[in-house]
Amino acid sequence: MNCTFNLCGGSSEVLESLLATLVRETGLEKQVETGSRKRRGSRKWVETGSKKRSFLFRPAKIAERVFIGHPSISESNPWKLQVELYPADTVTQARRFYRAVADAVAKEAFLSLEEWKVEPNLHFSFAQTHLIWAKTGLETREYLDRFSDGEPYGKMSRGSLLSLAAQWEREGLIMAEDLGEIRNQFKKTEMKTLNVVPGFFVSREWDSDTVIALEERGELEECIIDALATPLATWRETL
Repeated sequence: MNCTFNLCGGSSEVLESLLATLVRETGLEKQVETGSRKRRGSRKWVETGSKKRSFLFRPAKIAERVFIGHPSISESNPWKLQVELYPADTVTQARRFYRAVADAVAKEAFLSLEEWKVEPNLHFSFAQTHLIWAKTGLETREYLDRFSDGEPYGKMSRGSLLSLAAQWEREGLIMAEDLGEIRNQFKKTEMKTLNVVPGFFVSREWDSDTVIALEERGELEECIIDALATPLATWRETL
């Protein structure tokens, strides 16, 4: 008997089956992320990289990875299907993203995505490893405007970043604990540089009843593919 959302809820088995179908439908490759990653919860960052997570891989794109999963499940929080994108997740992707949304129309389209949640995902990395996720106090629009208008990011030397991070903490772009983590990262390692990556977390959820109804009509995969077209279009990409 095949495992469906109606029979198995938001289990890992049915999510893998959904990904396999999307791979066939889109022609994209499925890969597995094993490193650390975080996403925003209601008031804090939530670790999502403690388990291996499969994703659709879009090489050389502004948002290379499309994750399909569900938020934490409890008796008071029944399962939902969640699709996640991380545009501008590396310095190279960030430079391309900010060029793509440079004009006012594209920027407003990104900030006003219907049914999608758009949140800052400011983080600090070394090479391709994400190390620190900042809990910025800025609203998404102010955060986007700030980096669109020339706030420095990319690879920074220890001295430059420590000075700039202290200023950012005073201005609310990062929190005091983030500044402490940056200082500690340099102190405990021999790193001479860190990358500042002003990315975003873009997500959409479907409740369980909607997912089951779409699945029973054979429309779930098509619905996800169509939904993804909306955020991707704001930075001028297709799936």
